[in-house]
Amino acid sequence: MTVEFGRIVGPLGGSWSYQITPRDALMLAKACLWEGGTAPDATLWTYAQRAYLRRIEGADALAAMVEAHSQPLNPRWARDGEFCRPGGRHAGSADCDEHRLARRDQAQAQTWEQLPPTVRARVVRFVEARTPNPCPRAVDFAQANGANSDTVTHFLERNYGSRVVLSAGNLYLSTAASGRWPRDTVTVQAGGRVAGPAASGGAAPLVALVLVALALAASKAIG
Repeated sequence: MTVEFGRIVGPLGGSWSYQITPRDALMLAKACLWEGGTAPDATLWTYAQRAYLRRIEGADALAAMVEAHSQPLNPRWARDGEFCRPGGRHAGSADCDEHRLARRDQAQAQTWEQLPPTVRARVVRFVEARTPNPCPRAVDFAQANGANSDTVTHFLERNYGSRVVLSAGNLYLSTAASGRWPRDTVTVQAGGRVAGPAASGGAAPLVALVLVALALAASKAIG
């Protein structure tokens, strides 16, 4: 199958755009599979918007950004990486338990052909500019259940002005900077198609704000 790899494009009239590569598609597909949540399209778009926020440049720069951001894919978190190897900064912690290390072994070794066909098809639709954006302005995400050390509570505390854009298993987050963007700041363009924001809804943001309030209250009670 021939894939028409599109470009991630910044605001109309701006000078920044990024050409998506096959390696980028591989790392995006792995992130969809291993980062959890119930809205993989939101994961894809969050990384596209994060790419614009950081103004990435050069072939496979998106793949490198995804690999560095995603714990399951980041070699630094592998069993022989700097964080989890014997003597590493997090060795012996829950972040380096055998279950997580085994998942990272599998995630990092996986090839495009080994990924589920549904995941590959989803990423192909995205890079061909056929996927609406369900989370305009989101540039990061975190688990909503607090099981991960990088919870949404910690993110919001570290990043003043950030907010939840979408709650879908993961919480998809904007920063103070991206929160000021117009909804259609980032698009994906290919073959004359332009993919951008999906129709907005009202229920998900309200639920997300309630989840954030509960998480903050719990963290203060524990502290």
